[in-house]
Amino acid sequence: MLQKPSANVPRHLFREFAATLAGEGIALASSVVSFVVLVLIIPKGEYGEYAGILGITTSIGALAWQALPMVVLEFTARSPDHWRSHLSYAWFLLAVSFPLCLACTALLTRLMIPSARLWIALVVVTGDLSLWLTHSIAASRQATTGPRLAAKVRSLVAVVRAMGLIIGALVAPRLDVVVIASTATSWTAALWMIKRTAGVGISRPSRGYFKSVLSYQVGGSAVSIQEEIDKTFVLRISGENPAASYAAVFRIFQVLALPLRALAGTLHTRLVVKQGSGKEAIRQLLRVSTVTTLYGCAGWLALTLLSGPLTSALPDRFGTDRRLFVVLGAILPLRGLVPHAANLLVGFGLRTQRAVAQFSGCVVAIGLYVTLIPRQGSLGAAIASLIAEATVLSLLWGFLIVLGGDRPRHSSKGSRRRRPAKHRRGTAD
Repeated sequence: MLQKPSANVPRHLFREFAATLAGEGIALASSVVSFVVLVLIIPKGEYGEYAGILGITTSIGALAWQALPMVVLEFTARSPDHWRSHLSYAWFLLAVSFPLCLACTALLTRLMIPSARLWIALVVVTGDLSLWLTHSIAASRQATTGPRLAAKVRSLVAVVRAMGLIIGALVAPRLDVVVIASTATSWTAALWMIKRTAGVGISRPSRGYFKSVLSYQVGGSAVSIQEEIDKTFVLRISGENPAASYAAVFRIFQVLALPLRALAGTLHTRLVVKQGSGKEAIRQLLRVSTVTTLYGCAGWLALTLLSGPLTSALPDRFGTDRRLFVVLGAILPLRGLVPHAANLLVGFGLRTQRAVAQFSGCVVAIGLYVTLIPRQGSLGAAIASLIAEATVLSLLWGFLIVLGGDRPRHSSKGSRRRRPAKHRRGTAD
């Protein structure tokens, strides 16, 4: 069953935030350490190839699987007794979509990075499948027990994946060995978690469930594509060193964005499921947004002031433009506002509007990548990302103000009462 809220709500939220922040921090630290090891050990040019392949595989994985953890989280929060069914539906969709993901990875790799080794891209997307599987398990745990255990699951998987990558780089400093080792350790962790998730099989979902997945998928995949495909465009248009430079600065940006991600994870279920008036929900959102905006502005100022030393700390062969730190830092105040507004739209039942806003941002981003990167290189990618983020934020808040103010939010109890019979089909454990 769902955890009962603590009598001291601020303290309860702080504990959940601290646990989520620790989990996100461990996962990001593992990613940063892996990045440093790769940059220092594998041959010159191979990290640029790896960054470009990751841009493709991450985007394809997001396009196919991004929605599944979010749908598992929402539906399990509303009907926690049926958590096994919701998880089995997600695993079914993962299984049937995987062959298509392999085909799309092969096609896009050949089109966008002709010099890249195709089999490496296929191994990477196979490893990504294990990550989305474990993310769905973490989402189920978050809905039934709270975010603390889910944070432990995500951090454990990130550490294991990074260990495989680092061990592979130390044993044989080649990209092919690194990718194989990382994928093997990722699947080892995934299979261990599947074994501990007793009684969950693979079940075909109903049409209602599939429709919910699709509505999430459009927006969620658009966000991930917007955030990941930029590196592939930089690699394709500007070359390996600019792509590696852009990826390095983006890692630093992710470190500062970590508390914003943790806060979004902590409040996700409350915004999506909790009951209450629309106007009060928007007032609460404004209070949270004030805090995140102040933090984002402070992070932007820090990146601007430290852009010189940080640029000097990166390898000279990257030729990093210090303005990258300034432009990417400007995204921080916006990044703190976007996820909470998107989640509250779901709470109001405005999934379509949420998807429209996120898809619009993706379209703007891709159009600007094609336009600006040939002229300004990696700096053009950063400018495009900033404009796209502002576009998404404007649309999300516009929909909230115009359509959400007078709507009641969904409650978990009410959702179970109103669920149509065809949607309940096959949910009994």
